[in-house]
Amino acid sequence: MSEIRATTISDAAGTGPIALTKQSAAKMFAIADQSALTVIDSLNTSSLTDSATGRLQFNLTNNMANTKYCIADSHLHYSGVTYETSCSIGDGTSAAYFQLVTYRVDSTTFYDCLKLCGQTTGDLA
Repeated sequence: MSEIRATTISDAAGTGPIALTKQSAAKMFAIADQSALTVIDSLNTSSLTDSATGRLQFNLTNNMANTKYCIADSHLHYSGVTYETSCSIGDGTSAAYFQLVTYRVDSTTFYDCLKLCGQTTGDLA
């Protein structure tokens, strides 16, 4: 079995990192317990901010290149009710964070959920 170890991998000109071509990878993801405000697992997530009931802000360790990036999310509420949804309210306002909102569709009641997962794709700064 071969092993490769390196501290830097440069492009052909030696002027920068190699480009990720014909592939896409998440630039950030986090699984959080919104009710306890704890990170269960993450990549490129520095911290969480509890903005209000049902509103959780994911703060990025490394900013996105600009305010236009894709956010995907999913969640599991502790009660097991199936009428939940969530949405991003990052709306292009910050390259350093985004917020997710969780609420029940049948009553539009905001709530903190047991596991909330957010991820972004796009370019890092």
